[in-house]
Amino acid sequence: YIQDSLNFSKIDDLSLCEEYIESLFVTITNNEEPTVVGVIYRPPNSPLEEFNMKYEQIISKLSDKKSYILGDYNVNLLDISPCATEDNFQEIVFANGFTPTISIPTHEKPGCKKTCIDNIHTNDVDSSTLTGVITDRISHHHMVFLSRDPIRGNPRTLR
Repeated sequence: YIQDSLNFSKIDDLSLCEEYIESLFVTITNNEEPTVVGVIYRPPNSPLEEFNMKYEQIISKLSDKKSYILGDYNVNLLDISPCATEDNFQEIVFANGFTPTISIPTHEKPGCKKTCIDNIHTNDVDSSTLTGVITDRISHHHMVFLSRDPIRGNPRTLR
């Protein structure tokens, strides 16, 4: 869903439906500066190496554009002993100027440890004023959100 008041165009070369990655990206154009918003899904137990290669191709094309990527990455950022491909995933994010904005559990399943597998990556951290997780009982996945100040670098003025 994209709000009717937003002008947008789909970015076809970043929007994929493959065995190990699904994505949809749009550029919102009626802001002061165009903003890219994307969603990513990595199916559980799909090969992370394959996902990493494709994600690096995607994220490297966005490093010079204000971007927000919301995803169910199925990579637990809370794991204190990540494997090499999980480390590589995090290196890809940071090497391209992006930052994960969620650092608390986003997935809770009875009988399992809590994990942070859903996240929002952005290269526009300065205008991100609030991020978080909303828990509910509808799904094992919690909702993640990011609120941003539309005027980059300027504090909000309350009137």
